[in-house]
Amino acid sequence: MVSKYFQNYASYYLSKYWVTKGKFEYKLKNKVAKDFLQKKITENDKRKYLDEIFQVLKYYEAMGFFDEKKLVDLKIENLVKKGFSLKKIRIALKQDYFEDILIENKISKMSQDKNANIRLMKNFLSKSRVSCIIKSSSCKTEIFKKVLKKFTNQGFGYSDSVNFLKNNIKVDDV
Repeated sequence: MVSKYFQNYASYYLSKYWVTKGKFEYKLKNKVAKDFLQKKITENDKRKYLDEIFQVLKYYEAMGFFDEKKLVDLKIENLVKKGFSLKKIRIALKQDYFEDILIENKISKMSQDKNANIRLMKNFLSKSRVSCIIKSSSCKTEIFKKVLKKFTNQGFGYSDSVNFLKNNIKVDDV
């Protein structure tokens, strides 16, 4: 059975956020540590609550709160709309404590699609202020270098970025 301490916090947190099992465990451990440091709980309570976290996770998993396959699809879809590169998508999923096998399966499926990088680059261009730079400036070689730098900083491959920009920004001398 889940203690009152975790019931209140978990019901609040899970009603507000969609999280993975790993991230929820991390949040619960941080909550216990924070409350201990603020002297809201004793050291014995801290040990007891840290031991209870596994039971709390099992309880909420049985209730169906951690559907990681559905959650990873939603997260990837959101990151694709934002224009993240495959490299940044992988990093964002690892930060949200998704299982490594699940991440690798989804990323490998995306990387098999030949148009995935182009679609991601187009999304990045439309979501960032880079498209304004392209339209406003007259010196195409300067723009090309700036946008190429932004693409590589975002995690897109250099050669893919150059090919994409050559097709979308008409520059003869690059």
